[in-house]
Amino acid sequence: MTATSQKGKVIEAMENVKKSLYAVQFHPEVEQTEDENVILNNFVKNICGCSSDYSRQDAVNDIKEKVKRELGDGTAIIGVSGGVDSTTLAAILAPALGEKLKAFFIDTGGMRKGEIEKVKAIAKGAKINLEVVDKYKNKFIEKVGTTINAEEKRARFREVYGEVFKEVAKNYGATHMIQGTLATDLIESGKTGGSAMIKTHHNVHLDLGLKELSPLADFFKFEVREFAHEFGLDELVSKRQPFPGPGLYLRIVGVPVTAELLELVRDADDEVKNILIKHKLYEKISQTIVALLGVKSVGVKGDGRVYGYSLVVRTVETTDFMTVKGFYLPKAVCEEIISTLSRYQNIVRVLFDWTTKPPATTEFE
Repeated sequence: MTATSQKGKVIEAMENVKKSLYAVQFHPEVEQTEDENVILNNFVKNICGCSSDYSRQDAVNDIKEKVKRELGDGTAIIGVSGGVDSTTLAAILAPALGEKLKAFFIDTGGMRKGEIEKVKAIAKGAKINLEVVDKYKNKFIEKVGTTINAEEKRARFREVYGEVFKEVAKNYGATHMIQGTLATDLIESGKTGGSAMIKTHHNVHLDLGLKELSPLADFFKFEVREFAHEFGLDELVSKRQPFPGPGLYLRIVGVPVTAELLELVRDADDEVKNILIKHKLYEKISQTIVALLGVKSVGVKGDGRVYGYSLVVRTVETTDFMTVKGFYLPKAVCEEIISTLSRYQNIVRVLFDWTTKPPATTEFE
């Protein structure tokens, strides 16, 4: 026994030097562990005798070469959401694969305000030839809107998402599909290291009859942001807050998704973002979630009684999204957000959620 928690009640670290066995009963890689990665660095350098000789450019080159090797004479499709992961991966692979790569964007109906135009601009800046597929928008709403169960919503979104991939693959004659899946996605999906399933991810193991490649499966969000920096995508990609693939469908909780509720949450999300930008807080926050809670409560609008929904604003900070902590907003900013969002006729309460992960997850669903 090497270390215990306070008062010695829980063993936190053990070692057997003769057998070169070392173990810790916590996550030394997460940001809540003090002294950053000193434990891992000591293990790699001092115990294993390894040296640092691997750069970001080496990693980028390895991604290119591995995909080219696995693709061979085949052709591949890649869905680009405009987020950090898929866009950076497409920017890495587009010049390496040329006409052998087909990049496309799916308009699911659950995007943030102005998202399509922004994604097009990002793709153009990253020299990605992007096709927009928008004819499935209503099908996403109809399919996902039939349940309020979080996992069923993800599964039904994933089903339509897979249909789009199949159609694009067929039109392009693709043999492979490339996903911007991260290590975090695989861990939360229970697909790696014997981890427990936390939530289904729409882009993990789709099984569409195509060979699936996930070149970023060994990387975390902060590492992909570093890749984005290498490609000059700082302003367009690496400083943007993440947005889940199912998008606003995951931010309507406990009530069926409708086009009207999607529009309400879309507007509210944009209002909060603009307030945070105005107060120079947006870039300090790792992710901002604005969600509608489907349980109605009584409120007052003018002189009348209103039975309406609540909007919840969740702001968090993290480096790897394996763990997060709340980003507490100043009182004046909270009051401005409450005043702005409570103007919506169907909204009677505005709540704030700064629960850490764990026990919460970053998103509500």
